[in-house]
Amino acid sequence: MQLQPKQVNTNKQRLECVICHYHLDANDKSAFFTFPCNVRAFIGEKFKVWRCPHCKTIHCLDRVDLDHYYAKYPLSQAKLTQGYRSLCSNVYRQLTKHGFSKTHSLLDYGCGGNGLFVQYFRERGFTNSYGYDPYASEDSFGNPAVLGHGQFDYILLHEVIEHVEDPNALLSQLNSLLSSKGYILITTPNAANIDLNRPDLPDHYNPVHVPWLSRWGILFPAPLS
Repeated sequence: MQLQPKQVNTNKQRLECVICHYHLDANDKSAFFTFPCNVRAFIGEKFKVWRCPHCKTIHCLDRVDLDHYYAKYPLSQAKLTQGYRSLCSNVYRQLTKHGFSKTHSLLDYGCGGNGLFVQYFRERGFTNSYGYDPYASEDSFGNPAVLGHGQFDYILLHEVIEHVEDPNALLSQLNSLLSSKGYILITTPNAANIDLNRPDLPDHYNPVHVPWLSRWGILFPAPLS
């Protein structure tokens, strides 16, 4: 089973909300906001985003070659330094708050090519921790065979869902890998807190962030007709 393979879409622009299916008029130029890319290797590039007026999800307008950007994405080269250990510790506390123990299995989906969380958990004796990333090489964490380990007690999506073209489809697929009493832990920037009138504060802005979800967007009940 291979979840969310590399994304291929013949439409060059995203004009329909991935959450509520609101359709944006491409001629409404007032709906678009332009931002500089915050990835150092592409710092001179700019791209457009728009916010869904219904569920507040923010979309990157143009589809790009994701392999091109992920090849120089800084987190894919990161090491388990003290700063990242602090981040892992925060996530670890959230997991243990919901019962995570050494007897449980965990899948870190979208773990990058380095699997920092997997390293951190295994160091602490959580040996049933696994990682998978569809953009990683098969000799690191890109081998889909790991998904055949059976149902997982915990699935971690740390700053991942905003990279996914169809979040609902991914969550549905991951649910099939989750044990009956399992948990999926999702962390993501809250789109409601992103000020599109401040292009000078590009904390989260780059074209590999496909949709930024709001709390309302995550809980959205059903597509609009």
